[in-house]
Amino acid sequence: MFVSGFKQSTSNRTLDQQCTVTRPGLSPIASALAVELLVNLLHHPRRIYAEGEIASSSVTESSEQPLGILPHQIRGSISQFSQMTLVGYSSSTCTACCPTVVSEYRERGMEFLLQAINHPTYLEDLTGLTELKKSTNFADMGWDSEEEILDDDDVPYIES
Repeated sequence: MFVSGFKQSTSNRTLDQQCTVTRPGLSPIASALAVELLVNLLHHPRRIYAEGEIASSSVTESSEQPLGILPHQIRGSISQFSQMTLVGYSSSTCTACCPTVVSEYRERGMEFLLQAINHPTYLEDLTGLTELKKSTNFADMGWDSEEEILDDDDVPYIES
């Protein structure tokens, strides 16, 4: 039997990295978890500067905080009725939180925001993402520079 199909596009990826639409019925669960994370953050002594924590493998260990751990993300699977907590770290080219962007915002404030809003490539240029994109040769990787649009003939199937 020959199996042909796409790879799992949602396993262990953040929402911005997923290319599959998630179930709309998850919104009540997601919003409840978001509220719990916000309340935990507001009650943490360091507030928005709190370090991310994940659940330990030992059931007996617990967070020093009264409301428990403070992960950066909670990923869940409805089909397996499971959740995992993740901590993420900023990339040196992140257009939202890398030290270069944070420093520019602190130094220039509203002027920085206006430039980022009015010049679409400003943040990419500032963080080095533009140069990174230019240095990447997609032809060597076998990728097209633009995503292909799939039609009905490209749906995965099983042959026997």
